[in-house]
Amino acid sequence: MDFLAFTSLQVVLLPKTNVGPLLLVPAYCTGISASILLLHYLVSLDVVIRARILSDGPPPPGIGNGVILSFRFVRLLGCLGLIGISFERKDVARSAMLGIPYLYAAILAFFTLNPPHARHRLVRHANVVLFSAFCVYAYRGLFPLATFTREPADLADGPNLWARIALLFVSGVAVPLLTPSQYIPVDPLHPMGTPNPEQTASIFSFTFYFFLDRIVFLAYREFQLKEHELYSLCDTDASTHLKSRSFKYLDSSGRHRFFGLMRVFHREFLTLACLLLFRVVANFSSPIAIDQLLQYIETRDEADVHSMRPWVWIVLIFLGPVIAILHFHQHANTRLD
Repeated sequence: MDFLAFTSLQVVLLPKTNVGPLLLVPAYCTGISASILLLHYLVSLDVVIRARILSDGPPPPGIGNGVILSFRFVRLLGCLGLIGISFERKDVARSAMLGIPYLYAAILAFFTLNPPHARHRLVRHANVVLFSAFCVYAYRGLFPLATFTREPADLADGPNLWARIALLFVSGVAVPLLTPSQYIPVDPLHPMGTPNPEQTASIFSFTFYFFLDRIVFLAYREFQLKEHELYSLCDTDASTHLKSRSFKYLDSSGRHRFFGLMRVFHREFLTLACLLLFRVVANFSSPIAIDQLLQYIETRDEADVHSMRPWVWIVLIFLGPVIAILHFHQHANTRLD
């Protein structure tokens, strides 16, 4: 279903439903995602066929098996549960509009269960659709609980509201954060026998450096670590890969060396800039939260003055420095490779 077909479907169904514009955000994400996937498939069909021919042979160890497949199966079950919750016999048109994103995500989640192929693109699209739905329902259902003046917008749904938010949290937040990364070898014909844990760590593990726990505790127990006990070098950091990737842009040419560096390391520099920006914003959160908390203490008897509950500012006082420190360490850990 491309974006034009989805828009036509929306024009037909929307006047017959009582769906608000915010609830249509996941549906719009679904239409855009389907259009991008269809366009990518049409443009790169020959490239994909050639890549599959070149990559025939035994897959790298651990790809598509074990924990990764289990998390993908959990995502599929969550999508099926969301489809069941969204169905209403009294309002079929509304059920269709709200259930299309979950049906689309379930289809993508089903195809990601195929172990021989990575299916990374399908995983990313499913995560985006589910995360957008979680953000919408968290704003409508959870954010009002942090205020004095608002109530959850979908209380009429009863237990289905909280079940939907829980399933969206598991499928769209917990699963992407906790799923280990698939090892993608630089050379598909010569993968590493044992990849570096940094290359297979989940987002949560990489953020808090849990993938280093084994070697840290090993160094704590032993007087000296031997060379074979250390983690192997990532194949993305190998000199042969770095040379083939960067020398063609850094070698002598008519352009200034700066443009060659930016051509090679544009992703790393963009990541550093974003991390620095987020760190600055996080550093401002604690002073703002303290100011708002003091204002609440001084004027707590004036109920009309405050809209946010005080525990929100207390949580923000704690989260601000934590987020700033995490971004600082990610900034320091970002390598130009």
